[in-house]
Amino acid sequence: MQNLSDAELVALYKESKDKQYLTTLFTRHSDIVYRSALRIMKNSSDAEDIMQTGYCKMIRDLHLYNGSGTVLGWMIQVIIHTCYQQKNSEKSRFNREKKIMSERSISTEPKNNE
Repeated sequence: MQNLSDAELVALYKESKDKQYLTTLFTRHSDIVYRSALRIMKNSSDAEDIMQTGYCKMIRDLHLYNGSGTVLGWMIQVIIHTCYQQKNSEKSRFNREKKIMSERSISTEPKNNE
C-alpha cells in the first residue's frame, strides 16, 4: 500500500470506504501537516488539535476533492483553513469575554460614596 500514490489512495477509499487507505495517506503526510499547523498556531498541543480536527474535516469533505491539484496540497489547505478558523474563534471568544468583564466592572462599582 505504501507504493500507491496519494490520488490512488483517495480513489480506493472513495470506492471501498476502507479506512486503511486514509490511515496510510494521513500517516504519510503527518509531519508536513503538523509543521503547517504548528507554524500558524505556535503551540504544539494546538497544532495536534488542529490536525485532529482537520483530519475529521478531510474525511467528511473528501467527496469534494475533485482531483485538481495534489492531495497533499488539498490537505494543507484544509489544515491552514482550520487553523485560521480556530484563531478567529479564539479572538471572538476573547472579545466577548472582555466585553462581559467590562460590563461587570461597570455594574459592580458603587453608585455613591457609602
